[in-house]
Amino acid sequence: MWGQRENPRTPWKERDGVRIRGRSRTRARRAGAPWALGLCVALWLGIGAEAAASGRMLRGLEVHPGTETSKVRVSFATPVRILRQSPASEGSWVRIELAPFTGRERLDGYPNEIRRPPAAIGSALQEVVYQARESDRAELDLRFDRRVRFDVRPGDDLRSLLVSLTPVAPPPEEETPEAAAPQARAAAPAPEATPAPEVRPGDPELADTYVREGRAALQSGDYDRAALLLEEAATLAEHPRSAEARELLGVTRERNGQRAHAQAEYEAYLERWPDGPGAERVRQRLDALLTAADDPKPALREARAPARPPATSPGQRAPRSPLDDLEVFGSVYTSYSRVQRDSEGSGRTLDDSSFFHDVFTRASLRTDGVDLRAELQASYLFDLLDDDDDWRVSNLFVEVDPRRSRFSGAFGRLPGNRAGILGRFDGARLRYAHSPRLALNAVAGMPFDPFIEPGIDPSRAFVGASVETTLFEDLRLELYGIQQWADGLRDRSGVGAEFSWMRRGKFLAGLVDYDVAFAELNTAFLVGTWQLLPGTTLNGVIDYRRLPTLTRRTALVGQTEDSLDELRRRFATGDIDDLALDRSVRSQSATLGLTQTITQRFQVSGELSLNDFSGSPESGGVGAFPGSGLQVGSFLQLLVSDLLREGDVVTLGFRSLQSRDLDLYALELHWRAALSRKLRVDPFLRLEYRDQITSGGVMTYRPGLRLDYRVGALNLDAEFSYGWGQGERFLGEGDEEGYFLLVGARWDF
Repeated sequence: MWGQRENPRTPWKERDGVRIRGRSRTRARRAGAPWALGLCVALWLGIGAEAAASGRMLRGLEVHPGTETSKVRVSFATPVRILRQSPASEGSWVRIELAPFTGRERLDGYPNEIRRPPAAIGSALQEVVYQARESDRAELDLRFDRRVRFDVRPGDDLRSLLVSLTPVAPPPEEETPEAAAPQARAAAPAPEATPAPEVRPGDPELADTYVREGRAALQSGDYDRAALLLEEAATLAEHPRSAEARELLGVTRERNGQRAHAQAEYEAYLERWPDGPGAERVRQRLDALLTAADDPKPALREARAPARPPATSPGQRAPRSPLDDLEVFGSVYTSYSRVQRDSEGSGRTLDDSSFFHDVFTRASLRTDGVDLRAELQASYLFDLLDDDDDWRVSNLFVEVDPRRSRFSGAFGRLPGNRAGILGRFDGARLRYAHSPRLALNAVAGMPFDPFIEPGIDPSRAFVGASVETTLFEDLRLELYGIQQWADGLRDRSGVGAEFSWMRRGKFLAGLVDYDVAFAELNTAFLVGTWQLLPGTTLNGVIDYRRLPTLTRRTALVGQTEDSLDELRRRFATGDIDDLALDRSVRSQSATLGLTQTITQRFQVSGELSLNDFSGSPESGGVGAFPGSGLQVGSFLQLLVSDLLREGDVVTLGFRSLQSRDLDLYALELHWRAALSRKLRVDPFLRLEYRDQITSGGVMTYRPGLRLDYRVGALNLDAEFSYGWGQGERFLGEGDEEGYFLLVGARWDF
């Protein structure tokens, strides 16, 4: 439809002309919807359910400034993979193109976001902008206040990426004697020497935070984050925890397989503190590295940080209040959207006229004994067409992480999509970090279904457990099992594994999910990236899955009943299982892509994909689905950065799809230009030709414009597109035209 937006902010409202809110879906069932609509709903349940319930995509932004290199960690709500980036390695900005790690998640189900680090953080990073282009493509822009060299790589948890930033031409004030002569500083570390000037005010407190959080990350096996934090603590001006930070940094490097780096850290420790409290331990670790006679020893628990002394001596700060460590941030968003369509067959129709409101906030409180985090994300939709409203809470949870315990946990409405959990749920998650290499997780709750009522659904429940471990220094593995019930019946019995393996220039990850009750494979997924040459990257995906995910409730697709209890009045339990198998089709796909950087400004990329959906037999009053047959898709894109001015991005893309029932060719042009630091414009044009078996050839044209204007903490955005087509997309409709309008405002706090 003409009103289909590329980045829907109300994802449960309308998709390709299919109303998918809870009440609309129930009406369709009770009206005896044909099998085609039932299967369409089934595919959206399998692919888009998580998107409809999703809150914010950017879960966290951590910036760790350094005297030379700053580290940035961006965390996401769902697993993602990096497709490509531009420019290649240097500039005042970098655009990173993302794709979902699995086929279950739709990236356009998340609203656009802008996140900014604190003004006094001391890094070149100005802001991070997330914007979804399609269901399987999103862009993450990092903008800097100066020209920097950057290195982008995925995090080992599949839900983050790490960026190292080094200024190309550091400002004169950064070239302090301490930064200019690190070797001289290392050669004369005598206690009687004049202390080096502090890098930033408040270093002892900053170092204390870095060391405490770095130790926690090390114990949980998050070596990337631990290295970021501990390196910052170790390179600060001399402070009471400098020796501890250097020792822990060496342990982190050793655990992460960076033996040469670990050796350098241990040697630096012994050179600076030859008689320090941990000198004997460090010597033992260094000897083990040099002789390779034993495996690295685990982190020693007796090296706990001493309690912070009371501020009684001159020059020390007064004792801090617990609320001094309280951090709260979030945003409030409101928008109005309007979609109108005119066709020769139906005349003028108003498909959408609605207001959408969204509130998001996160709070964290750090004390000497515990870390507390809480999050709320809620939305409200008011539809002017039928005087209807819809509200839902996507996230509402609290995380508790005691510092002196190996246990941590969370409870409330929690994100899922991992360890066999299908979408969000209401419940609790408990974690036990046995060692840096081993952690145990337990979870229990009730699935949160965005297509039913937005409250808790007590008729469905599950329990699950998983084991996380790190093998061979660079292989992360998680094994899980989950049991789910619905209306007193077994709904799902799943076992599976997720893994990720990463070395510089190479990345491989995947998952397998098997239902032991149905004896059927639900999902098998493998994704890899290989940097063949400095400017050449190869990526590939192999994907097998059942759509929707095979559960006993899948039998409800196409039926008039809304629960298994009602369905059991017409069918025996064994027949319900057969219906579930019939309604869950098999999807198989493979994609191979190549990205070639020509210069810092020019980049070309291409992909070839094969897809196939199996058929579904007639059963239980639901008609047969013949399957899609083999679908062959291709994608070619040219990206040009800094075309007219620094910060401009121009993309020219061509897509094609050949299948049994449809041939599609599309040409897309986008130009994202920063006219000033406050105003960005994004004109775009899409030309598309469809050759459909049912209605023949259709040519459509769709130009549009997006505006984004920033005033302090207030962000104003608008989008308008107008489309017209020649030919019949639907039989009897004839030529049609229409427009889409969106205006919104977001306040960040």
